[in-house]
Amino acid sequence: MRHFLLTGFIFLGLALVATVAVFLLTRMYSLPTDIETLKEEAQSAVTDTLQVVTSEKAEQIASSTLPALPEGGLPLSSLNIEGAQKKALEAAGIDTNTFVITEAMLTCARDAVGEARVAAFVAGESPSLLEIGRLLPCLGAS
Repeated sequence: MRHFLLTGFIFLGLALVATVAVFLLTRMYSLPTDIETLKEEAQSAVTDTLQVVTSEKAEQIASSTLPALPEGGLPLSSLNIEGAQKKALEAAGIDTNTFVITEAMLTCARDAVGEARVAAFVAGESPSLLEIGRLLPCLGAS
């Protein structure tokens, strides 16, 4: 019986030593606890990422401007529309081969979603559902 008690106490002692060792190691190699430093590092990383994404998007939008509209309007087929934009237009019942964008439609679109978003659409972005709802009345503008 003593043999079992002695073995049990040895295992309990080893478990206690292991627990203390793990506790001390985690304290020694723990992450910095200065909350302000962590906040500043996170804000810096987010700011850097946003600046990169924003500058890339601005370059893309600036490089893709809507061509000057001719007197009779701009045929949609000349804009080389592909992918999700083409599917969205076809779902709205628009024939992308024959549809013509007029100055009134363009003005309406700028008023509805803003100049930057119109430029983004020309650059290849697809409008959100909310933007589609705002732009649908512009299709009938004359």
